Amino acid sequence: MEAQARLTDQLTVAEAARELELKDRGSRTAELVMMRMIARRRIRASRIGPGGPWRIAAAEISRFIQAGAPDIAPPPIESGWFAPPEAGTLARSFVAAIIDAAADQVPEKLPAERTVAVSTSPALRAVLDAQPPAPRARIRGRDSAPQFATWVQAYLVDGLRKIAQNVVGHVGGGLRALYASPEAYEAATAAAVRKLRAGRIAFTRLYPGVAGDPAQSSAVRVQFLLPHSRLMTPAVEAAAVERAF
Repeated sequence: MEAQARLTDQLTVAEAARELELKDRGSRTAELVMMRMIARRRIRASRIGPGGPWRIAAAEISRFIQAGAPDIAPPPIESGWFAPPEAGTLARSFVAAIIDAAADQVPEKLPAERTVAVSTSPALRAVLDAQPPAPRARIRGRDSAPQFATWVQAYLVDGLRKIAQNVVGHVGGGLRALYASPEAYEAATAAAVRKLRAGRIAFTRLYPGVAGDPAQSSAVRVQFLLPHSRLMTPAVEAAAVERAF
């Protein structure tokens, strides 16, 4: 009887979703929400054998509910991945704003170097710290008000999601691969962070050739770079990861 009591105390993912009243989201979405909670270590679960189905103790669900069910609302999901419009749109406008803000760092005359690092000037800092611009319209019937603390966060969230989608694409793709286990989730998000941190925002300017100088008689292209590492302080990075997935 004791063994039977322990067995019935273990809930399947679907049963746990019902306990959390997620059934109104549809069975597939409710399952993804539960997998996300397990992968992000909000809910403790165990597998029945290697690669087997998850089982969750009823007491664990009670603990989660009593804690206020933190982080239970995932980003909007469509077709097995995150809904694309908002973060991508804000990311593109962010890059354009950064390039405009860096205009005062582009010299009128041809610089000595062909690759020039852009500094985080007050003009750039204003863009990094700015609130995202207000949305122009509703998207697919949802309230499209920005859900990002800063404009740079929207840019980083978009980058993290795109990289993570490529990372999990090698093992079947989609959110089911991302949320397959806490270990899979942590490996994919860590890989996305490393790759994003190594990236940069880049733009080029074309300078006319130098009259009378055969070595520079044709137009010269100079690249200006802002490394992502300058955008990603530990706090900004952690907030972007939390918001992205």
